[in-house]
Amino acid sequence: MRYNSSMLCESSSRVNGQRKLRFLIRGQSLPDSNWLNQALAALGHAVIESRLTPAECDVLLVHDPSAATVREVEAARRTGILTILRSWRDPETLEAAGSSAAGYDWVVTTGLAGMVNAYASVGARAVTLLPSAPPLVSPRNPRPRDYDIIFAGRLTGPERKLRLDFLRRAASKWKVAVITDDAAAWNGAHPLAASRLEEFHRRARLTLHTDRIALNRFGVTRGCPARRPFFGPAFGCVLLAELRPWLLHCFDPASEMAGFADEEQAICEAAALLEDPQRMESIAAAGAERVRADHLPERRARQLVTLASGTVPAAMQVLALGPWYQQIELPGGEKTCLLEHSNVKRWQRLKHVFPDVRGRSVLDLGMNAGFFSLECVRRGSTRVCGVECSPLSCAQARFVFEQWRTNIVEVLERDILEAPAGPFDVCLALALLHHFENIGPLLRIATERCREVVLEWGLREGSFYHPVEDVTNWFKRAGWNPVVVSEGVRPIVIARADGHAV
Repeated sequence: MRYNSSMLCESSSRVNGQRKLRFLIRGQSLPDSNWLNQALAALGHAVIESRLTPAECDVLLVHDPSAATVREVEAARRTGILTILRSWRDPETLEAAGSSAAGYDWVVTTGLAGMVNAYASVGARAVTLLPSAPPLVSPRNPRPRDYDIIFAGRLTGPERKLRLDFLRRAASKWKVAVITDDAAAWNGAHPLAASRLEEFHRRARLTLHTDRIALNRFGVTRGCPARRPFFGPAFGCVLLAELRPWLLHCFDPASEMAGFADEEQAICEAAALLEDPQRMESIAAAGAERVRADHLPERRARQLVTLASGTVPAAMQVLALGPWYQQIELPGGEKTCLLEHSNVKRWQRLKHVFPDVRGRSVLDLGMNAGFFSLECVRRGSTRVCGVECSPLSCAQARFVFEQWRTNIVEVLERDILEAPAGPFDVCLALALLHHFENIGPLLRIATERCREVVLEWGLREGSFYHPVEDVTNWFKRAGWNPVVVSEGVRPIVIARADGHAV
């Protein structure tokens, strides 16, 4: 699968920066279209739901591809009207729209790079706009949180077993509320309605979310969020959710939500939180603050208006290349994701022992999105070569370096064991060793091309375990001088060719 970051820098000139726009709406998919229409109106834009002709408006906004004919979309574009298909229910919307999606100026999907690329395969240009939290209105009579866990959603389909197994186990321990249209699946279930969602999220301590699984001709898609995950944090309820890549763009999994990988972990995490009210209150407050800062309807509406006015917002560009696993701040302050432990917190340890790269060349093996390569540029390196086998990570890295206007970083999409011959002064092998059963070939690549190697890796279950002594002994046998500069579960070793002191 190929990913193209340059297409996101294009912008439409059909709406020439008008301050207030007239949106002609086609298709109602309540409530998923209503919140955006209302937010656009709240910002002072005209939202017209009558059968006016597109010529009387600035933007044709289509919520349902069946609500606008191909001829109507073509006619709007011929008269200079910007046309946007809002695919709030992907991948089903792409299935329904098919090649007709290419007739729009923009498709706005809730999916990340996988869906953007799927639209590109039918000739459509897509960007990402996440769903929003519900509007925040302070309740007149706040109620106590008399439920431990709330679940709102389907109890049918591929997700049925995990959800029901968790809920049965949870109900044997705690007070649980279930809101669903599948009333036969749960005794005492409440009907799935907006008023019920708000009421019970205000009354519960935890809200369970498991991802929708959609089978489609593009494969199994789990990358398209709906609005439901934002409800709990919006009303001060801790989100307990399956850790999916898109969540890294919504909440910091370490401090603003609680994540799990399977039913057993979900039960354990729920128990730990319910037994620790102080931690739960901290996560709830952080999640609510994130919603207020990033996920309200007006923020999404502003992004759509910016797109309609001729500029692709940085947030949309970032999401269209997601998911990201490195948090990198871009010019203007936009961050690529909210995940900190993958690079930000690791850098806090690394930067104090990092080699002086001023005027030196660096080989970054497994560069991911380029965080550490960018740090080398900032520290004065004159040449950086990043090697990464993931096409998406390479596209992300190129995007980052384009945003920072640096041209000294070369991004090579290939296996790290096929790294260029060099020579280089410094090799970065960060978060790599625990992915290799046999580290010999990797270390030979590093020592054959560089005179100094920086290694940092994890000593953890679920990956290949390489004790520090094994790594340092390998370097000693090769005639190098290794020094352990930091120990613990993520050791840091710096090794230099014999005769060069660390």
